[in-house]
Amino acid sequence: MRRAATVALGALLGALIALALAAPLLVSRIGIEQHVEAAVLNATGHMARVDGPATLHWFPRPSISLGPILVAGGDGSAQPLLSAERLTARFALLPLLAGRLRLVSAQFDGLAAALRVDANGRGNWQPTAVPLQPGSVQSGAPSPRVGLLPIRPGWSLNIRDAQAVLSYSTPSDGLTWDLFALDAGARDRGGDARLDARLTVDGSAPTLHGELRLDAAIEPPSAETGQLEVSALQVRGSDLVIGGGRGLDLALDTRASYRIADGAWTIPSLTLAAGGLQVDATLQRHRTAAGPTIEGAFRLAGLDLRTWLQTHGYGPVPGGPNTLRCTAAKGRFALTPGALKIGPSAWHVDTASGVGQAQIGLGPTTAAAIALRIDQIDLDPYLGQPHAAGQVSETVAQTSCEPPIVDSDPLPALPELPDGADLIARIEATVLHLGGLRYGQLLLDAHRQGGISDAEIQSDDFYSGHLQARIERDERDAAAPRHTLRATAGAVDVAALLRDLQGSAPLSGQGDIRAELAASGVDVAAMRSDLSGTLSVSVHDGQVSGLDLDALLAAVGANAADAALLTEFSTLSATATGSSGVFHSDDIAGVTPMLKLSGNGQFNVVTETLALDLQAVLVEPPDGRRLRGLAGIRVPMTASGSWQQPRWRVDLGPALGEGARRLLQQQLNGRGNVLKQLEDRTGIKGLEQGLRGLLGF
Repeated sequence: MRRAATVALGALLGALIALALAAPLLVSRIGIEQHVEAAVLNATGHMARVDGPATLHWFPRPSISLGPILVAGGDGSAQPLLSAERLTARFALLPLLAGRLRLVSAQFDGLAAALRVDANGRGNWQPTAVPLQPGSVQSGAPSPRVGLLPIRPGWSLNIRDAQAVLSYSTPSDGLTWDLFALDAGARDRGGDARLDARLTVDGSAPTLHGELRLDAAIEPPSAETGQLEVSALQVRGSDLVIGGGRGLDLALDTRASYRIADGAWTIPSLTLAAGGLQVDATLQRHRTAAGPTIEGAFRLAGLDLRTWLQTHGYGPVPGGPNTLRCTAAKGRFALTPGALKIGPSAWHVDTASGVGQAQIGLGPTTAAAIALRIDQIDLDPYLGQPHAAGQVSETVAQTSCEPPIVDSDPLPALPELPDGADLIARIEATVLHLGGLRYGQLLLDAHRQGGISDAEIQSDDFYSGHLQARIERDERDAAAPRHTLRATAGAVDVAALLRDLQGSAPLSGQGDIRAELAASGVDVAAMRSDLSGTLSVSVHDGQVSGLDLDALLAAVGANAADAALLTEFSTLSATATGSSGVFHSDDIAGVTPMLKLSGNGQFNVVTETLALDLQAVLVEPPDGRRLRGLAGIRVPMTASGSWQQPRWRVDLGPALGEGARRLLQQQLNGRGNVLKQLEDRTGIKGLEQGLRGLLGF
């Protein structure tokens, strides 16, 4: 018995020694390098080359090692798309003795990839060889496949120093081939496997740098479903650089199903988290009439976006310190070879919320159509100067920061994108504040094409009136873009408008405004210095405040109740034309119950100052007023200084003299004629007439 065991053991050792000696011949006979090249070609459409012979090792476990492996890109460059310094595939011993390769693990060392997009927008991963049958490695016509990634020319991503290991939990689960019939493909797809990888990434446009770790459980496709299942897929990264950000810790958790028959895949659950930012999504890839399509839904959990951006180096962040403190969104999307569609979607930013949809063309140039409906938003705090670089704002507590519910009302329709246009947008807003002004019931249609932008604005509640405006911006001269404005506003509450514009309202009434203005410049200061055009204003049934008329009222014998007759007006109008930021008006005119106003003025937009030279002429007041009989008295008036607080000067000298003279004449012509009384008391005949002649009466 012992002898038989010894003989059997010796025979086994002899067989192993014989196999070890025959390993080079065995590997050469099965042509493992050619099979690897053919497998890569059929799987990716890219030509592959294995440099160096494969070697078979028996100890400590049977394995085949080969490499380097080079996979060519689709751009004809000498730089490979993918490469691996070494592939080591380990197999189970007993099946190998029976002529079967049963994979236990496969390890890639020195993995590297160089992905890039050329000036024509073509990615080097797009294949140039037609997938052929196993064993055939000839090149063919370009593949008709089109990529879905919305990336621009100049984009690149490099992977280096990577290692990936595919392993099976038990040796019996491994993928299995017939050793001498590899062309027939795998005879057993195997059982559950696990993939573990680590890699260093470097990318541009946007910048990407750091180390990532990946692990996933893989369930092979069954005969019933034909789907490859990837469960518990995890990607982890720490201290990553993404775009302008630094120190990002990334965690991605998902699971996916891949249907081999048609290449469709489904991701029912995906969570991406990075330092307080969390996005949950579902995705599905399938083929439609438009080509391969990725559809899904997303949800951005509410977060203090300002603090997140500043903490991770995305700054300085525009806007005031209390903006972007509550940001949340959710919606659906669809990505096709030619476009990315987002919507219906809903978003919440601080106190504002809205719904909308968008479609972004992904051709050689980007084109977008956008439709939004907003409840109310004040844009000015978001357009302010950012904090100093490196300054992190103090977190502001939020009572609720969740994405709003998309209501049942129809979404705003997407405007049709004209040929050649870069952008077309329609925005509806219940209330929108911009530039200190309030636009109620706003409808804005914007368009951009070839460096020229324009916007049609309609507000049905513009300070209790209405507004129609068209704004154009020509950026073909980047150093001095040209801006034009044509606007008409009617029945406007002038006092409310002035309070929002300058903080005070020296004028009230209902106004009509027409403007045709133009300016060039890259900032507000340059535009003010170049402003030119025409502005006309007509105000009805209003009042001027800030005039000191006490002396005039006293001189003409009026009281405070008569002051309104001097400051209230039925009409007040002016037309101003100007250039280089300075406007002149020669037709200032106004009518009050007691005055007719006329004159001229200058308005300096650069310094925000004015200079008015006016002439007020008293007219007959309404019946019953004590000021009757003072018509024709002229009161010179001037105003100068800042728009907000002009200094009014009223030259009362001539007016006071004329007023006193008329008042005395009224007294002399009445019962209290002191000159007549003086003549009677002195008994001097003709004294009254003499004094009248002396006084000019």
